[in-house]
Amino acid sequence: MAQVAGVGVRGVAGSGAGRLPARKNALKLTNKHDTTDQHAGQLVMSVTLDRNTQPGAGAPTKEDIVMFQNKKIKQITLSAVAMAAALMAAQGRASEATLKDGKLAIDTLPFALESQLDLGAASVKDKALVLQANKGTDLYANPDGTEIADKTPRVLFQPTGDFIFSAKVTAGVNHPFNGGALIVYNDKSNWAKLLFEFSKTGAASISTTVAKGAGDDAHHGVRPGDAVYLKVLRRKDMFVFYTSPDGSTWSMVRNFSLPGAATAKVGFSSQSPASDGFSAQFSDVKFRNATFKDFWQGE
Repeated sequence: MAQVAGVGVRGVAGSGAGRLPARKNALKLTNKHDTTDQHAGQLVMSVTLDRNTQPGAGAPTKEDIVMFQNKKIKQITLSAVAMAAALMAAQGRASEATLKDGKLAIDTLPFALESQLDLGAASVKDKALVLQANKGTDLYANPDGTEIADKTPRVLFQPTGDFIFSAKVTAGVNHPFNGGALIVYNDKSNWAKLLFEFSKTGAASISTTVAKGAGDDAHHGVRPGDAVYLKVLRRKDMFVFYTSPDGSTWSMVRNFSLPGAATAKVGFSSQSPASDGFSAQFSDVKFRNATFKDFWQGE
């Protein structure tokens, strides 16, 4: 077999002539994903000869094959660049929450939303989700497990696999412990929350709780202003919480595990344990099934 630019070209004997008959050989470039390679998405390209027996045309030259390969590879490259640009644009745009016929949806979340609103209400304002918490609402567990509260309005969804989930939380916090949170929830004894709240010191701040029967209420300092970006990711059985002032540069808050991590729900919650009610707004919601490359940034 003669090798031409990495492609095998084999002559087919003519009837009684012992020579390559005249044929028109049209090249096909086929690409497929190598599903046997552990690196998903690796592109495998193979060039084959489709011999269409049409008299009057010779076999392709080495130059023909090289030119054809280069042309097709360029087309594939341009297509890949266009797809990447479209994906980046979709991830970069603002999310849009909608509420129609009592059904809540957020266009950047590819999951059905489950609303638990016995202790509050959900609405949409300026394309953002607003969760109104009634008086006395709280998600809390003290360190010895003797005091547990599982009564907040929330909107949850059931993700699959490793994921990165974030949202901007805007909360005109004006009373101690009022706040809006991203939560991970299994049941009343096993859950975690990343909370933007008004603290007893009189400033907006970040607190977290990881509950496994008992809670570990922890405080992580002041965050100036009335808005902050919160992020939750899962990698296998590990969760990680992050905060950011702008949604671009992140600070890792804590990592933890929960029983039943693979089936945990995640989502939004608001609370007003010691005042007459409170509203938190969730916007710029982003979700993707991905595994972080930089643990400290969660990206």
